[in-house]
Amino acid sequence: MDDRPDFKLDAYLVKQGQRGPLCDVRVWLPKQPADDGRMEAQAFGLPFDNDLCGSGFSLVNDETPGFHFEASDILIRSSSTQFGRRVGGTTLEIDHVGRLTIRRNLQGASCHKLSSVESATFQLSQVHYAIPSKVWSMDFRGNRGFGNTYTPPSLHVHDPSGGYFVFELDRYWNWVGRDDGDTVVARSTPVLVFNASSNSPPAPLDALEQSARNAALLLSLAARWRVVVHGFHAYSGGVTQEEWDQPVSRLRAANGLEDSRDFLVHPSYLENFVRSASSRSSGFGEAQRDAVFLAIYSLHPTVKHSVESRFLALFAALEGLARQFGSANGGMHRIIPALLAAYPSGISGLWPILGEQGLPGLKDLRNELAHGRNFSRRVPGSLAVAEDHLQLWIEYLLLSILDGRAYAHGTNWLARHAMEQRDEMESLRVQLSEVGIGSRS
Repeated sequence: MDDRPDFKLDAYLVKQGQRGPLCDVRVWLPKQPADDGRMEAQAFGLPFDNDLCGSGFSLVNDETPGFHFEASDILIRSSSTQFGRRVGGTTLEIDHVGRLTIRRNLQGASCHKLSSVESATFQLSQVHYAIPSKVWSMDFRGNRGFGNTYTPPSLHVHDPSGGYFVFELDRYWNWVGRDDGDTVVARSTPVLVFNASSNSPPAPLDALEQSARNAALLLSLAARWRVVVHGFHAYSGGVTQEEWDQPVSRLRAANGLEDSRDFLVHPSYLENFVRSASSRSSGFGEAQRDAVFLAIYSLHPTVKHSVESRFLALFAALEGLARQFGSANGGMHRIIPALLAAYPSGISGLWPILGEQGLPGLKDLRNELAHGRNFSRRVPGSLAVAEDHLQLWIEYLLLSILDGRAYAHGTNWLARHAMEQRDEMESLRVQLSEVGIGSRS
């Protein structure tokens, strides 16, 4: 296996603006969305008793003409001097890197930070949704087979200045070797690709980055799988700028739904959904946008939660939507009906949010959990069923708020499963009321 580093260079260790020792740095970039990167650093000229550890470090090389390297927000777990290796070297154990930035001027001149770009490729975390599968292969004679061609989905995402950025949802391919024959195949990484049109100026990089992240969030909602922008590679005027977020410990989805291929918005509607949702959200205030984005985060987290903590997080997201899009005043028994009146979910038969006739609603279950009372042991299965219904409430309310109800995939597994649970749901509500958990209204 080829374990050569992608970068091997010298860089200065920096903390709080103070330049420290020179380090020998090796960087292995992630090859696949599910991979973590790796970074090794060895510092020179330190006293043997100088223990470097903690957070807030950076590694910077800005002295090579036409090249800039910076690894920032570094956490050094420990440092140790091993005799017998390079004289005076102190090995740094790096546990976390917040951001890795690499800039190169292809013309060899001084290298400046890009503020606008002509083209950019944003690398995404693992997602199969809406990207047709292809197998690209090459035999030992060099004959290539690229599978069936297709047109990548074109995603129009609102630009803060009032227009649209157009991203193509595609795959970036790398050739890799195989040991089981005379064939070489390629691995793919999902990407958003941007190219400025010939009759428009370069795009502002900050606005383009934010739009790409918004596109990833809308993909998360549509695909029922958290999509994260891991980093990007941008080009303008002979300068390339490459940035990676958390390259050493990548953010990954934790909901485990991708393998089921379940989705909320059918892939054939994705372009229309993103255009409609992006246009709609462009008119939101900051608090409203935050409520929508936090609701998507709660649906598709990057950290695993217990069923109890996830239920509480989902209900907090629902309450945030109600306060921003229903009514800012009053308690839940006022703001929830206002939300449902303003943005009908379009789905029926779900566990009611508010209880009635002594039977508990989702709000009553939230109150029990918030006060440290775990009812799931007394009525097994109740919390799992309630969580499914709470997720559907939030998903369909988000579709309504984002003007995307028309694009909901009506036969998705979770909605079908919830409809089949109606009798079980009513039985569980009765059992909960019998053990003292009923409607408090």
